[in-house]
Amino acid sequence: MAVQFEMRDSGGITLITLKQNINLDEAKEMFQAVAANKPGKLRLYDMSAGFHPTISEVQDMVSFGSKLIDQPGSRVAIVSEDLVTFGMARVYDAFRTKEHTNFGVFKTLEDGLRWLKAEEPSESGET
Repeated sequence: MAVQFEMRDSGGITLITLKQNINLDEAKEMFQAVAANKPGKLRLYDMSAGFHPTISEVQDMVSFGSKLIDQPGSRVAIVSEDLVTFGMARVYDAFRTKEHTNFGVFKTLEDGLRWLKAEEPSESGET
């Protein structure tokens, strides 16, 4: 099944909105598709539709995702009102090596956008 998501640019921020609850393979498919479209350095993933990986799947996503989204000067916000997805995004952030991409996890779209637009964002946004 092809993962359903929307990707668009809004004022220099690439907004990626998940349209369905996804599994690990679908998450990888989405991240590959986004990377192939060469998004900007400011990216917001709205994962409110849900992604409920296991801890081992989160570790798999860390090694997979670091090859796709780790660009010098990049900021990536993950937004989810779904508490499980929000919590697993925090776990993802904890496992990352934090090389080049500043990563934030937020419960609301407004907070994620505010963090991305800030000139001096906190090192790791979370609300």
